[in-house]
Amino acid sequence: MKLILLITLFTICTCLRYDDGNSGNSVIEEQIKEIQQHKIGQAILKMAELNYKLQGPVDELISTIKSFGRQLIERVEQENLDYEAIKAESVVKVQQLKQIISDAENEQNKQRKKIGQDLELRKNDIEKELLRLKDSKQQNESRLKMQEALRKQQYENFEKSKRDIGDLIKITDETLKMVGSLLPRPDCSFIEMDKIQLSKEESKDLTRRLRSIKGRVDGLKGYESMMETLVQLTDSSFKQRHFIKSVLDLLNKLRKSLVDSQNKLINDEKEQDRAFSQWDSAQDGETNVFEREWNDLLEEREDIQSFIADCENIIKIHQADVDLYGERVKLEEQSLLISKQTHEELVKQINNELDIIQKSIKLLYSPAIFEYLKYKINLGP
Repeated sequence: MKLILLITLFTICTCLRYDDGNSGNSVIEEQIKEIQQHKIGQAILKMAELNYKLQGPVDELISTIKSFGRQLIERVEQENLDYEAIKAESVVKVQQLKQIISDAENEQNKQRKKIGQDLELRKNDIEKELLRLKDSKQQNESRLKMQEALRKQQYENFEKSKRDIGDLIKITDETLKMVGSLLPRPDCSFIEMDKIQLSKEESKDLTRRLRSIKGRVDGLKGYESMMETLVQLTDSSFKQRHFIKSVLDLLNKLRKSLVDSQNKLINDEKEQDRAFSQWDSAQDGETNVFEREWNDLLEEREDIQSFIADCENIIKIHQADVDLYGERVKLEEQSLLISKQTHEELVKQINNELDIIQKSIKLLYSPAIFEYLKYKINLGP
């Protein structure tokens, strides 16, 4: 800010007079009072009084005051330059800080996008896969229980049938032995058979045994024709000559059929056991595949959760940067505001001093000031 000194010469028509401090021009008095309200104005008037007392004219004092005014102008100009430099530096610093904040926020958005579009989606897919595997496992376990129950029932049926056939074979063998004991020899003729006489007790025993066999055969499948023959035998008279031979033939045929049934039953059980073992092995294979897939998915889910935690930590770290540099931006802006206020106050103060200097110079150029100075040093007119 340049100081333009306006020097105006006033023609004083009436000289100032200071009798008892109460006479003089009112305009000059107002100017002096205004200048005396400021320290620099008081100092200038003191120097003017001293200068006038020592050497009279105040030209050198005016030159000195003008020089001081120019120094103040230069100070204002330098202050403006310094403030503009501080302002420019602050603007650059704020821009740099805001760029750091922007980079941190961009990285946060990148991590959030990574979590939302990649990790969370895959995590949801894994959860669906785990539910599917869990349902499949439950179905397999339910199917396994059903197959085990069925296999158990098959085995129990096998054991019962085996036991029943075994008991029937045992009774048949005992009956064959009993009937065989009635024969003189195994290859006896019909004539010899006709001579066989069964006692009452033997007839009862044979009848009981045949009825027992009939009762047991009655619960087995595939023996219907034998049942009919057995019924006829048990209802026949034991006095018929071919009775013993028919009983022997029937019992031998029955025993052979029972043994065949027993062997078939055992073979069927072995086949069922082998089929179940193969099915169970296949289930074990499926279970192993399930366990492997299940563990792989759990491991992947754990990895994803770890990745999400890492991303969230990165977001927190960048949030700390955003908060930190956000505070630095506020501090920098506050610092610039303080610098601006300080600058404006200083410039205002200097401008006020320049204004007083300008008014003081104008006053010193006024001839009426000398009357005031004379009065101040008690010289009189």
